[in-house]
Amino acid sequence: MITDNKDTMMPDPAKINILLIDDEKNVRKSFSACLEDYGYTVIEAENGKQGLDVLRKRNLDLVLVDLKMPEVDGFMVLKAIQSESPHTPVIVVSGMGIIEDVVSAVRQGAWDFIIKPLADMGILLHSVEKVLERARLIKDNKLYREHLEDEVKKRTVALEKTTEALRESEEHYRHLIENFIEGVFVHDADTTVVFVNKPGLTLFGVNEKMMLGKKAEDPFWSFYAEDGRKLTYDEYPVNRVIREKKSIVNLVVKLVRPDQSEPVWAIVNAFPEFDKNQNVKQVIETYIDITIRKNMEEDLRSLEKQIYQAQKLEAIGTLASGIAHDFNNILSSIIGYAELAIDNLPEKSPALKDLDEVMNAADRASDLVRQILAFSRHQKTEYVAVDISSIVKETMKLLRASIPSTIEIRTDIQSSGSVVYADQTQIYQIIMNLCTNAYHAMEGGLGILDVILESVFPESSHVSKCLRLKSENMYLRLTVKDNGCGMDESIRERIFDPFFTTKEKGQGTGLGLATVKNIVKELEGDIVFESTPGKGTAFYIYIPQIDEKALPVDQKISLVPMGNNEHLLLVDDEKIILGFEETMIRRLNYRVTATSKSNEALERFRADPAQFDLVITDLTMPGMTGLKLASEIHAIRKDIPVILTTGFSDGDISERFMEYGFSIFLKKPFTRKEIAEAIHQVLEG
Repeated sequence: MITDNKDTMMPDPAKINILLIDDEKNVRKSFSACLEDYGYTVIEAENGKQGLDVLRKRNLDLVLVDLKMPEVDGFMVLKAIQSESPHTPVIVVSGMGIIEDVVSAVRQGAWDFIIKPLADMGILLHSVEKVLERARLIKDNKLYREHLEDEVKKRTVALEKTTEALRESEEHYRHLIENFIEGVFVHDADTTVVFVNKPGLTLFGVNEKMMLGKKAEDPFWSFYAEDGRKLTYDEYPVNRVIREKKSIVNLVVKLVRPDQSEPVWAIVNAFPEFDKNQNVKQVIETYIDITIRKNMEEDLRSLEKQIYQAQKLEAIGTLASGIAHDFNNILSSIIGYAELAIDNLPEKSPALKDLDEVMNAADRASDLVRQILAFSRHQKTEYVAVDISSIVKETMKLLRASIPSTIEIRTDIQSSGSVVYADQTQIYQIIMNLCTNAYHAMEGGLGILDVILESVFPESSHVSKCLRLKSENMYLRLTVKDNGCGMDESIRERIFDPFFTTKEKGQGTGLGLATVKNIVKELEGDIVFESTPGKGTAFYIYIPQIDEKALPVDQKISLVPMGNNEHLLLVDDEKIILGFEETMIRRLNYRVTATSKSNEALERFRADPAQFDLVITDLTMPGMTGLKLASEIHAIRKDIPVILTTGFSDGDISERFMEYGFSIFLKKPFTRKEIAEAIHQVLEG
């Protein structure tokens, strides 16, 4: 057993040596200052050649290297590290818009990447801590494996010595057997058990009366090979020794006992004893219990799998967070300009309906981004009372347009009593994932897809399979059933495993059903499925039903609050977003000074602080972030309110925005009503 010590815990930052290679002095100084503030030792190199010299002379725990450098660039450094010090973690640094270089670097062995310029040094610290933690886990895993191998070697040596001693002292075997710690059996020439010691009885889970006099052919126990194959009668160790007239050494078998309790793994050694005619007169078997070792090996495999899955999920989370900002900015533009277009159209224009659909699609896309981030980061979603029958009907309309007409879709959706606590987008995900899987299961694009929504008490057969289902409770059950190819047992056992898919490479992520199960679990419901090869599959989603009275009462349409000619300073580096925001806010009866440069915004404010009533700024901007801008503005005029907008999913900022000096935190994309209400709340508050 490996005991905890300093080597297996998170390393002390003061003992961590980090090599920073970057030809930009400002980058080196800012990175070094940040890391050294947190106790790390940083060695700087201004080019790749100098960095490699340091690498060959110093013991390093981590290397940070810029990809784009003259002469010896980051790729050459990465290649050298992979050749000379492959276990040294490497984080590559790349400029915006060079994602191909980052992908190439990761494929060549980089552990992580950072995109310059950094708006928040917390990204650097997070990447460094993440990579160091991964390196520590790999080291711990290696130590654990070495420890296990050492234990196995020691045990094997002990077994070999024991077996040798037994053969050398055969004349005293009965005395030795009685005091032996392993299971020992003696069979006569027809496989009848004539002797067994106590460890042998314990191993097989029987008493002496049950074992003595039994033959190997008696259906009393079962042997399985390491590959899971059940051994035939002729393959039993005692029968092989009698037939082949030679010993069996170190045969690993799995033993299933008569009481069907937990299987036992054992190493079997079997030796023949001959009469004067060289016929086998008896066989001595020893059984060494290696169940603990096997379990340790299985635990190790499970740990390695968990690390691999965690790395996959971490990569998904990193990717989702990285694209959220850009995607939300795009949605902001779609929503903003759609609203401006709606304002410019006459009341009865046929284009209004089309623009309403654009707004609905953009809202759904915004919700979908939020759900992706929630899944990748395991954030808890806020649930409200919703009638999901309308969601099911709307989703089926979308599916009908995307599924071939050769597939018949039959629906039976109850029109009332379909209220649950949920998130609308999650319900949409459940239906889309299940129906898409059903469609793909129908070979040749022919078949029937049934979708049923009903209030039920769960079936007893389903209750027995699900711990969360209560037979006395009313549930809303969503059934998605197809008559496709069905699933065999090997697939049924793994369908909810993350990243498991039966589709061709590139056709599926293997996250669909894992996502569905995760959502249903969070809704305090459960999922049951039935599948028969060649006949089809049915999924049953149970969600606790609630009273329709819990639905929110429809409210009167609230007017968008207008301004009173107040003067706002608007800052956003995305000019397309800045454009529609300026137009939108002007139409709300505010005066607007807009700029895409945070430094310019600060100079305008410094020139005449009293002329502004409110500042609205984006979070992530080149030159000066929204946090820095707000700090500088408050240093000039402490009472000026500031609204922060961002497309990032930054939990720290969103939860503690007031501590950073902001009056309101507004998440992109937002509508005209949302920005109007935010401005009104700040100015009137």
